[in-house]
Amino acid sequence: MNESETDASSFTAWWNADSRQCLSVEIRECKITMAEGIVEGSCL
Repeated sequence: MNESETDASSFTAWWNADSRQCLSVEIRECKITMAEGIVEGSCL
């Protein structure tokens, strides 16, 4: 794996309709590196 691949990260968002909450998650090297709640209108 080259250096640019190790620096790459993916972002995704999950919506929980029951609680009406959205969670944004960053994944780097197959590990969750950041998870935070975001406002409903920003959830894709």
